[in-house]
Amino acid sequence: MKLAESIYERIVEASPYPVYLCSGAEMVITVANTAALKAWGKNDSIIGMRFIHALPELDGQPFIQLLEQVYHTGELYVARNHRADLVIDGQKQAYYYDFSYQAIRNDIGSITGVLCFANDVTGLEMAKQTAAKSQQDFQDSEIKFRTMAETTDVLISMSDASSHATYFNRAWIELTGKKEEELLEFGWVDLIHPEDKVNWVNNYLAAHRDKHTIKGEFRIKSKSKGYRWLLATIPARFDNAGNFMGYIGSCMDITDRKQWEFSL
Repeated sequence: MKLAESIYERIVEASPYPVYLCSGAEMVITVANTAALKAWGKNDSIIGMRFIHALPELDGQPFIQLLEQVYHTGELYVARNHRADLVIDGQKQAYYYDFSYQAIRNDIGSITGVLCFANDVTGLEMAKQTAAKSQQDFQDSEIKFRTMAETTDVLISMSDASSHATYFNRAWIELTGKKEEELLEFGWVDLIHPEDKVNWVNNYLAAHRDKHTIKGEFRIKSKSKGYRWLLATIPARFDNAGNFMGYIGSCMDITDRKQWEFSL
């Protein structure tokens, strides 16, 4: 029996995950491995203390009630990404844990305590929150961009990371007489003047591959069936993490200037 207990204690102590045992209705900490003590920012002087006295910052948080619930009902409790505000080195900080509370019974089936296994997932949760904020910031900026784009006479378009056009503003619709869905993906290519099409599309795809800014002039068919000269400046766009997201293009109608140049 003593050998089995010794092996069990060594397994618990060697675990890289916090493991602790609260005994009796008063939730006295009778076992806490090094990982648990480190997670709490405590030392082994808390062994033998009531859980609430060892970790007073948890007062008002649900952990004491959950321990008591498992102790009185015997029902397993499992949590995912549960926030715990702990005082570490004098500073109260938010941590996130996956954990389980399991009732421990004696030989006659009576509950004697609650065993906890935990896993610190703070890093993962922070990464998820950062990613979510970045995505929200990106969406907010895109909404602002589209609001601006719809009120300008400059021809504005967007493409995604796979080079497909995903947006054309009102100015594009008015110039071409096409619906936006007709221009999306590579629909806009059909409107490029035959003499300009191959060169412009090749430059577009090459710049897209290398994530470089695209600049140049080309002719586009207008709703009047004639062609208008456009001067395009199309810089690459990246999200907050530096990931390539495609392009935001702006084109200016320079037909009058080109006609003047041809007349010289």
